[in-house]
Formats: sequence, C-alpha cells, structure tokens
Amino acid sequence: MNTTPIRILGASAAVAVLAFGMLIVTGCGSVTEPAAGGPTTTGTTTTSASPAAHTGTPRSMTTTTRLAPAAKTLGPLGYGALTLGMTAEQALATGLIVPDMEGTGPGCTGYDLADRPTPPDNWSVVISPNYGLVTINDKTGIPTPEGIAVGSTFAQTKAAYPDITAYTNEHRAAVPGNTTAIYTFSFGPDHRLNHLALEDPRQDCYR
Repeated sequence: MNTTPIRILGASAAVAVLAFGMLIVTGCGSVTEPAAGGPTTTGTTTTSASPAAHTGTPRSMTTTTRLAPAAKTLGPLGYGALTLGMTAEQALATGLIVPDMEGTGPGCTGYDLADRPTPPDNWSVVISPNYGLVTINDKTGIPTPEGIAVGSTFAQTKAAYPDITAYTNEHRAAVPGNTTAIYTFSFGPDHRLNHLALEDPRQDCYR
C-alpha cells in the first residue's frame, strides 16, 4: 500500500497558513460581543435605515366652500322664480308672493312680494286674467342685473339703458335679454329713481 509522506512546514509557511485562515474567518462575518451573561451571536450585522424625520408639513386637504345664494334681481325675466306671464296659481306656488287684499282694477289681481314690505296703496305684483303676471314693481331697492335700483340717478340709469325714453308719467327702456318686456322708471325732483318696474307692455290693468 502506497503512503503519502507528510511534509513538515517550515516556520514561514506555517505563519502564512495561519494568516490565510484568519482572513477567511474575518470575511465570513463579524462577532458581536454580547452583554454580560448573554449568548454570543456570530453573523453578519445588518443596519436598518432610520425613518425620515417628520417635517411637520400638513397633509393635503380638500375643502368645500359654500357659496352664498345669488341675490335676486329685477329682470330680465322676473324676480327669482317669479316670471312674467305666470298664472296666479303658478306665481303663488313659488312662495314669493302673498295676496294683497286691496286688489287692483277690474279683472286684475294685486299681490305683494313676500320678502319685500310694500308701501300702502301699492302692489308689488299685478296679474292679468288675459296675460298672466304683467308687472313686478319695486320701491325698496331691488337692483336690475345692470345695477340700477331705487336711488340711482338719471345719469346712471341712462348709462345702463341708453335707449331710455320719456313718456307722460314715466320713462321706459328695453330689457337686455328679454325682448318681450320693458323697464319703467319714475324719478323724483332730485333726478333719482324712486320707482322701478319690470312689465309686459301688453298689460291691461292700469295706465
């Protein structure tokens, strides 16, 4: 039987072998020193990244802004849900008018705007049996879409309605956006508007 002779390494070779073995142990892992009395753990140490610091920036939030209801104007079709041409039943159903016990001329009926006090002997709304709602009057300051209201000067009114024309007891002008209606205006001695109305020119209840 063959036998392999065992060589005895010299001192230099032994040192090299020892150093090589230490490199292998170092490369395989690190040794973590345990706390006193604790077990010894050998392996690769893993370091976890710390979470990013909170910057204090608030989260994006969606807010809802409630818009105020648009203010009602006199014109071009009427006042809010109240429109020229409505029957008495339709006009009352809007909740915007209340009966006026004084009434108007024969066959026509006068009403007051529920949200606007009416001076004595005046009707805010007049309804004709032939043409339905024919007039919405105002002396309280309801503005037109063009910004004219009781208190406006004649110059301001003319600037808003260049076609304004003088008649015996009033001024009249076309209604922008409604070719079947007119505005009527009355001015006081100070040339300021003291009465404004949106009318169906066919109205047959007065004048």
